[in-house]
Amino acid sequence: MDEPILTSSLILPNRDDILDDPFEIEDLLGNQIDGLINAGIKTTKLTTIVDMTSSVPEVIRQGAANVDSLLL
Repeated sequence: MDEPILTSSLILPNRDDILDDPFEIEDLLGNQIDGLINAGIKTTKLTTIVDMTSSVPEVIRQGAANVDSLLL
């Protein structure tokens, strides 16, 4: 995939469904990832995604976590 991913849920491009089953993620992405740590299905709420690749962090998806203190 040419980028690191650390996630407990995942929405792939061109899909609307939220993936939170590590077995399904492995089935879909297994040939595109170097490794997968499967801790089982733990998701109960959407994760918050923050893009921190530039000097100003940007909330990409607001989920369960309040990240206001991270946004300067």
